[in-house]
Amino acid sequence: MNNVPLLCITGPTASGKSAAAYVLAQRWRTEIIVADSRQLYRGMAIGTDQPPAAWQATVAHHLVGMAPPDDAWNAGRFCRAAEPIIARLHHDGRLPLIVGGTGLYLRALLYGLAPHPPADAATRRRLIKRAQREGAPALHAWLAEVDPASAAAMAPADEPKIIRALEIYLITGRSRSAWHAEHRRGAARYDHLVVALRLPKAALHQRIERRVAEMVERGLVDEARRLWAAGHDERSPSMRGLGYRQLLRAFRGERTIDAAIAETIQETKHYAKRQMTWFRHQAEVNWIDLSGDEPAEVVAERIDALARQRWSNCAIMPEIFPSHAAATT
Repeated sequence: MNNVPLLCITGPTASGKSAAAYVLAQRWRTEIIVADSRQLYRGMAIGTDQPPAAWQATVAHHLVGMAPPDDAWNAGRFCRAAEPIIARLHHDGRLPLIVGGTGLYLRALLYGLAPHPPADAATRRRLIKRAQREGAPALHAWLAEVDPASAAAMAPADEPKIIRALEIYLITGRSRSAWHAEHRRGAARYDHLVVALRLPKAALHQRIERRVAEMVERGLVDEARRLWAAGHDERSPSMRGLGYRQLLRAFRGERTIDAAIAETIQETKHYAKRQMTWFRHQAEVNWIDLSGDEPAEVVAERIDALARQRWSNCAIMPEIFPSHAAATT
């Protein structure tokens, strides 16, 4: 499997990776596999910023809007769903495009799942009780002391992930990030190229603010309210995502809608920072620095150049990049 070329386009939320990938998929006549732990849910097109319907009608986007909101997904399920699509595209002589910002999904796809100790029920119960007493942020602070790399990649309110990371540390005496680092030294499962988009902080924050405002204009509040009315709350994995969990509190009268939107913007900025922290720890990432004003076509050109450089001698290069065959004859 490790001779199969695979292009991953990633970066923080709102960096423009989906638009650039759409341009490339059209140019290369290929398909996109979305590596996003939120975009895979149905009925959440606005709040998870799923690719527009017009894009999906033109280019196949896999693993988008296909799971019910209460369905629990993880990196293993993502890999099992993505691998047959990758194999088919490679068989057809097309370069698979993996696009998304869920780092764990990308890492699992490229290197397989990191070995972890099995869950320990007694340890987990103790951690859950402590979270109930002190709150998830207190456990996050503890995690930051024993495993700063994992803590930096997790939201202080992401109780399930925090508890699992602490559970691994308490059971084994080794941090979750140490397990992952050891696993990354193994053999890659694909001949992959990882391209990450990077914007100045001010430009990225402006994009985030603009995107959340556009979501609200498109009907984010009504979308979240419909899901809540259908019985979906924080117990549904999908509703723990940005925007939805803030609005749930507003629907219960714990804050205003405006306050929930403001919190969504702020938490999205924090999330982008955590994504960048994770990407910076990946030595294989090829960074593309942008100003934030470039159109998707320009970003796509830069990714195209990296791909051509990487696979210039690839046996199926003329099939993946038809223009390459003419340029090299």
